[in-house]
Amino acid sequence: MTGRRRTPSGPGRPARAASPGAAAVRELQAAVALHRAGRLAEAEAAYRRLLAADPGQADALHLLGLVAHQSGRPAEAVALVRRAIARHPAAASYHNTLGLALMAAGDLDAAATALARALALDPASADAHLNMGNLLRRRGDAAGAVGHYRQAIAGRPGFAEAEASLGDLFAERGEPEAAVVHFDRAVRLRPNDRQALAGLGAALVALDRAAEALGPLRRAVGLAPRDGRALLALGQALGQLDRFAEAAAALEQAVGVAPDLADAWVARARLARILGRFDEAQAHLDRALAVDADSVAALVLLAEQQRGRLTAERAARIESLAARPDLAADPRSRLRYALGLLAQDAGDYDAAFGNFAAANALQRDRLAGRGMVYDPAAQTRQVDRMIAAFDGVHFGRVAGQGVDSELPVFIVGMPRSGTTLVEQILASHSRVHGAGERTDVAALVGELSVSAPYPEGAAALSVETIRRLAGGHLDRLRPLAPSAARIVDKQPFNFYNLGLIATLFPRARIVHCRRDPMDTCLSCFVQMFEFPFPWACDLAALGHYYREYERLMAHWRATLPAPPLEVVYEETVADPETASRRLVAFCGLEWEAGCLAFHATERPVRTASLQQVRRPVYGGSVGQWRRYERHLGPLVAALGGG
Repeated sequence: MTGRRRTPSGPGRPARAASPGAAAVRELQAAVALHRAGRLAEAEAAYRRLLAADPGQADALHLLGLVAHQSGRPAEAVALVRRAIARHPAAASYHNTLGLALMAAGDLDAAATALARALALDPASADAHLNMGNLLRRRGDAAGAVGHYRQAIAGRPGFAEAEASLGDLFAERGEPEAAVVHFDRAVRLRPNDRQALAGLGAALVALDRAAEALGPLRRAVGLAPRDGRALLALGQALGQLDRFAEAAAALEQAVGVAPDLADAWVARARLARILGRFDEAQAHLDRALAVDADSVAALVLLAEQQRGRLTAERAARIESLAARPDLAADPRSRLRYALGLLAQDAGDYDAAFGNFAAANALQRDRLAGRGMVYDPAAQTRQVDRMIAAFDGVHFGRVAGQGVDSELPVFIVGMPRSGTTLVEQILASHSRVHGAGERTDVAALVGELSVSAPYPEGAAALSVETIRRLAGGHLDRLRPLAPSAARIVDKQPFNFYNLGLIATLFPRARIVHCRRDPMDTCLSCFVQMFEFPFPWACDLAALGHYYREYERLMAHWRATLPAPPLEVVYEETVADPETASRRLVAFCGLEWEAGCLAFHATERPVRTASLQQVRRPVYGGSVGQWRRYERHLGPLVAALGGG
């Protein structure tokens, strides 16, 4: 939904009196009315009649030039507006229109000069600030563009065009939080601005807020049923909500109306991969690259999918794109990650690590620019607070107050510790539904945080509140699989929330996935997460974060009324049947042989391990850290090994 250059929708007031004659004044006013109504051909004819009578009529020259610009005739527009400026050089609006026409003609230097002159003549001109912002955005000067957009809004409060342009810019920069703020303002000002509606929806999708995105996206599609980008964002939102058939239909519509929209083909490929249809994903990625050979998203996804089978031509394309300084940090980071994968598959671990380190440095700087910096002391304090709040005294106080349901199963652990594998084993059981990485528990924490600090507020939880929260959680789970005996939430970061989980559901099964710390941390470092974590972009930060996770898990093991089942990744891949039988028995279920054939289970899988869990267990990633040992000194030291 980005990349728009917004221009005035019609003429403003004439810069000066058109003519001493009353008839000419009335004729100009009639022409302007036609122009404002969007009747460009009629307005153009009226302006030409005025000029036939008075070839030097400056306002008519200017407005005819604006019509030419709006009609896609930039060279003609430039010539006409320059004639108007020659007659009336102090008219700021004339220089503003000249800047627009020159931008459309591709002469950015001359356009910058014209817009600077407009602002010198009228420093408060909201239109000139908007257009200067658009020009700077095209030149890659995001900070300068933001400044002009903000001045446009200051000069004209409620300037929807400028609010939406700010939304576009922040979306382009990978800052969806800020994009949502400005798109929302634009939509409030102009509820039928389909581009702002689509931008708002797409930004909400980028924040994983798909349920909120559906409203504006459906309105955008309703206003413009053939808007490929709006259909793309709608398909992505539906996919996030696990409404896969509807998502597929929306994405198919998107490529139907906009077959040259590479991002829509990439979205179809992502959906196919989630559903385990890798050949279909390959075909969609090939289409994306046929449309746009430089599609970063398609190339990175293809590198993940094909690994060592990627063609030399496409590998070279990734290399050349990664070296382009004009690319934003996020795509360059993802390209470096792809190069790391390719070097790793070729056995060149030094080159692989260099690329992974470069990818993480780019992400770390990008996140830091948004105020997202890993703070070791703050992390330690947070774990201290959790340990203090959910101690033995707490669990003694709430004993018997929770709901006795055995429906929920929670799989927790560090990312890349085997949580997807464990969920896939369980989900292969006929009485188990794998629900993926749910955000329900985080939402409960957010709800509790409204009325009191969390986790300290847990001390004041009443039996009524505990049962209300637990009952609401079950009400959200049951519709996912009404006949299932167990529903699995494999949100790994619920390791923070095990105190609350055990309070609400004392009989819920908790499975803790463990993996060698060095392999776990390295795997996080070399994985390009969809939403990168500051702690995963730096080896020393990774080691500290892991130690705090370990400290919290040690507390849960010692304190929870029903300790978690510890599932060790290395033991699972060495003896999958023993590990799987133990896991199924822990969940109170009878053994089913299908749990050993988990790779054949057809179900959506979203996580980074979506390809691995479609294959039988293999031990190729055990001890992988040793291939990179010479580069991992900061991690070893942070983990306490040196």
